[in-house]
Amino acid sequence: MGPAERLRKLLGDDYVITGWPDILPYTRDYTVTRIHSELRDGEEDWFIVAIPGDEEEIMGILRIAGEEGLGVAIYAGGSNVVGRYTPRERVVIDLSRLCSIEWYDEESGVVAVGAGTIIGELEDWLNRRGWTMGMIPQSVSVATVGGLIAMGGIGMYSSGYGGIEDILLGLEAVIPALGHVRIGPSPRRDLPLPPERLFTSSEGMIGIVTKAYLQAYPAPETRVRRGLLLPSFEEGVERLRRIAHHRVRPDMIRLLDEVETQVTFGLEGAALIYEVHGPVDMEEYVEARARALERLVGEASGIESVEMWFEERYRYMAHLKRLYSAGIAVETMEFSPLWSGATKLYVELRDILLGMDGVVGVSAHIGHIHPAGCGIYFTVLIEADKLHEVYQDLWRRAVSVAAKYGGISHHHGMGMVRKPYIELEYDGWVEAVERIASALDPDGLLRP
Repeated sequence: MGPAERLRKLLGDDYVITGWPDILPYTRDYTVTRIHSELRDGEEDWFIVAIPGDEEEIMGILRIAGEEGLGVAIYAGGSNVVGRYTPRERVVIDLSRLCSIEWYDEESGVVAVGAGTIIGELEDWLNRRGWTMGMIPQSVSVATVGGLIAMGGIGMYSSGYGGIEDILLGLEAVIPALGHVRIGPSPRRDLPLPPERLFTSSEGMIGIVTKAYLQAYPAPETRVRRGLLLPSFEEGVERLRRIAHHRVRPDMIRLLDEVETQVTFGLEGAALIYEVHGPVDMEEYVEARARALERLVGEASGIESVEMWFEERYRYMAHLKRLYSAGIAVETMEFSPLWSGATKLYVELRDILLGMDGVVGVSAHIGHIHPAGCGIYFTVLIEADKLHEVYQDLWRRAVSVAAKYGGISHHHGMGMVRKPYIELEYDGWVEAVERIASALDPDGLLRP
């Protein structure tokens, strides 16, 4: 009996997928080189897809994979962009059946939810009850709770609600060496190696998250949105630094460079967009916060069409398809510079990328601010027929520059793209990561 037959015996015929074309949805994620790769005939048997319904079935899949000498790949929403998902010659575990919202503690604002739940669907469920997670990533319609945890995700409202690390209060997981483990929700944990921290950004190397306990907040009843036009991106970076240091933080903030400002608003300069939230009976407080931000930003002209940006914000895939149709591939890369290096990183990396053969455009924005620095997000337009030729060099140059000014990633994760360069940031720590992963996954099932 082969691995597919053994998996069917464990899960049932409806929850094991093999062969072409049924495996097509599982062949790739949103990593740009995979989007532009052609599927070749004769590779229909790349992998087997198994769709478990609970932790016991996941443990059974891991056992079968280990006995058959197969690795395991985890498929959540498929929205990863750094090559972490590598299905070939593996058993793919699709978490989509783990999508229940098990309970909700409204008094504490805590929700227990399956790892396969789509973020947008969870947010809709909470919104109908007057609550929100404030976790609205670009991939909200496809990203899952488990994927967000494993890849250290963040959303556009991070200034007010934080990243996944700020709302994750506990979790359940299957660890190859241990089986099913549960860490219940707690507002703060002061115990050695808190598992919710260990699993955040783990990229599935130590186990498979099956359930999460997440913090929710009352949904905002009052929103104030403003757009300001600044002379340059460099000046905008300085204004963001002041906002972060003085802790006059909005719930969402975005600084567009001159290229993105021109494309979005048709204006010269750098657009600064922000949003402030509050309850319906506290409009004065919300307005006061918005005015305080304006004073801290200083002299700037207003942008009247700022609502358009919020409406267009999640139509990214439509814009992407138009560029692909024109023969342009789109790569995105994000980094975490300290404030002292943010402008230097922007200018140096922009100029290096624009000087590369095949690169036809570079833009950037900052959408996440922290006391010590920010998350800066570059969009790189590349001639599609030169993508594979320049891709590795593109990332090598970008990461080398980013390492001089802070962190080499912000919220997309390491994946296979950044893996060769991790020691630029984890000097002396890579071996520790590998030893922890080897202890929890001794057969290396989860590590490509």
